[in-house]
Amino acid sequence: PLTSVTDDIDSEIRDAMYPDIGADEFDSTGAVGIEEEHLSENNLPKDFKLYDNYPNPFNPSTTIRYDIPEAAHVLLEIFNILGQRGKILVDQNQAAGRYTHKFNGVDLSSGMYFFRIKAGQYHQVHKMILQR
Repeated sequence: PLTSVTDDIDSEIRDAMYPDIGADEFDSTGAVGIEEEHLSENNLPKDFKLYDNYPNPFNPSTTIRYDIPEAAHVLLEIFNILGQRGKILVDQNQAAGRYTHKFNGVDLSSGMYFFRIKAGQYHQVHKMILQR
């Protein structure tokens, strides 16, 4: 287990005594670990979760991650500020697990966008900023 985390994947300095989102962590000695509080005994997520994209703001690509604890039809979409759907990243049945998708906004103009996931009864929206 990690004892003194000096930084984590979202660049927030914090002490290991405080819980984090379960991202990859590293300490000042260079040791690497993964917090497992969001994983079940079989290393599958316990809950549905849509993580913030990173980097954010981005130019031109960003990473979107999500967890699904059970098989479900997953729809992951990108919307502009007017609510118009710009791109569908995922529209398929997926097994329980952790997923990562790269979104490339090379053909989009600067501005605020939203990404939405629908997986079973779970729905969540996050915002991201494309900055040229």
